[in-house]
Amino acid sequence: MLTFRTIDLERDWALILCNRRDSFIVSFGPEADLTPDDVARYRHLMAERVVRWPTGTVLAFEGADPVGQLELRIRDEDGVGYVNLFYLNEPYRGTGHAQALHDYVDDYFRDHGVTQLELRVSPTNRRARRFYEKRGWVPLFEEQNEGRAAIRMGRTLPPADK
Repeated sequence: MLTFRTIDLERDWALILCNRRDSFIVSFGPEADLTPDDVARYRHLMAERVVRWPTGTVLAFEGADPVGQLELRIRDEDGVGYVNLFYLNEPYRGTGHAQALHDYVDDYFRDHGVTQLELRVSPTNRRARRFYEKRGWVPLFEEQNEGRAAIRMGRTLPPADK
């Protein structure tokens, strides 16, 4: 069973930066590393997010082992729930742990009264796209995100199981 813990920027910085870097490599290939400016921007964003959305900015653990990371927020301009990062550490991919992260996403947005969700995924990350599509996410349009191709996906959050 996974446990989720709000990110503490000082304590967790090395881990979340490692997760962010790996997410870029998985999505865009081995040459996709973060520049020093990217790292500085990410730290600034995370400092804001952990204050504004503390239960949406979390690390997932199995016991003491880090399993993954979620960065969730609600856009001010339209109230859409947005998944900035859905990350699972490599040893846990394909083990069913991603479903537990996805369930957390659903619960988080339901708790905040949000029904429309969006995220971006790399067109080359076929594994992630299949995962999302099996859970009702649909491609909305293609776009550029920080100079990289991305597919915006959306989903209407179904009511909680009774």
